[in-house]
Amino acid sequence: MDHQSKLDNNVTARRAAWDLERENLQQRLILPEENAEEEKLEGSLPNLVGGVDLSFVPGDESGACAAYVICQAPNYQQIIWQRTRMITLTAPYIPGYLAFREAEPLAQLIQEQKTERPELTPEMLLVDGNGLLHPHRFGLACHLGVLVDLPCIGVAKNLFQMSDEGILRDQQYHTGVRDLREPGQVFPLMDTSGRILGLALKTTAQSSKPVFVSVGHRVTLNTAKRVVLAVSTYRVPEPIRHADMISREFIRQRVNAEKVFNALAKPPPDPSRLRAD
Repeated sequence: MDHQSKLDNNVTARRAAWDLERENLQQRLILPEENAEEEKLEGSLPNLVGGVDLSFVPGDESGACAAYVICQAPNYQQIIWQRTRMITLTAPYIPGYLAFREAEPLAQLIQEQKTERPELTPEMLLVDGNGLLHPHRFGLACHLGVLVDLPCIGVAKNLFQMSDEGILRDQQYHTGVRDLREPGQVFPLMDTSGRILGLALKTTAQSSKPVFVSVGHRVTLNTAKRVVLAVSTYRVPEPIRHADMISREFIRQRVNAEKVFNALAKPPPDPSRLRAD
């Protein structure tokens, strides 16, 4: 068996194991009925909203910084909790299986907060990724929401194209997005059966591109839309935007510190080898 065949077999085996784990987690997924939840939450917005993101070290496919923030109403720009951690991702990236690469380190940060400061546990968690808008109907927002048992919303910056499901950047998509003129307007993202898996949502008047909102766990799509719109000062919702900025800045400072350390640790040049002018 050649090297490529071994790699293919390893990927196949890993997918099979992950499929089984996903099926077990999916049994714990809670998807409330739209009407029932809207009657209970109509007009209300969460006081505390969490956001998670993961940024990679430039040039490193496994080195990353996981970040978790909690923002408070009314404008959700006030951060009342934050934690970052440098991590090494051991699982490979396989399309459609992102959650098995990123969910655990993010869940660990959230569980630490729930243990140390349970009174700050957010009423809603926003994830830079997809929920039901996913080939397996179980993206990172579903996976993470089940792991930490929090209402969870997927907010992706880019459309997850699924040709078999009819979700593509085709002419219909471009027309629908072009018609989003006011904040709060949406373009539904439907599979071939007509089921709405998510929404392309225009969050602010200034944003030229929508974000892609989908249900993660213990939340309806209507509530997801309403919460994302409420916590968005810019295109990307504040909790995710802050988590992204904090993780990138953490990496930048770490990389700069390593450069300084390496420069200081470098032995001085041998004077005998220096050329005189």
